[in-house]
Amino acid sequence: MTDEHKLKVVENEAPGDKGKSIPDELPGGVVVRHAPSTNHATPDDPWIRDISVKDFAIALKNDAVAEELCEGERIHCEYCGEGFPMWPVRQWASHVVHTHHDQLTDQQIGAIAQFIAVGLTQVLAQWLAMQFLQRVALRRRARDMGLIAAVPGKIIQN
Repeated sequence: MTDEHKLKVVENEAPGDKGKSIPDELPGGVVVRHAPSTNHATPDDPWIRDISVKDFAIALKNDAVAEELCEGERIHCEYCGEGFPMWPVRQWASHVVHTHHDQLTDQQIGAIAQFIAVGLTQVLAQWLAMQFLQRVALRRRARDMGLIAAVPGKIIQN
């Protein structure tokens, strides 16, 4: 093994990483940047990683709860890759409609325009339910916030 393929021990790179060996640099001088590990004080229930294990949903009371749930999560423009906070979704939607208008069909513009609404509309609640089913981090955060309800596959709006 050459020097450029060796692993180095990283001290306190992120919580839970102390003493782990991770690549420092790849051949050709490419430096590897590692996302910090997440230290989960609460062990995962099986449904966190496998949504078919339990019938559940997320109960959101308002826009503020949705914003807290999505804090730190990012979504990206599929046309240029620019990143946006997951909530409020209107920042991403406004960017797509205004910046990439010439690349969209009339139907796409109409559909994406619904995401520019303020508050937790039915369209935004359904979109958030889809994100919830896809993202483990959102399920963990919802669990920790006490938002899990025993209704399969939909968001409950109070």
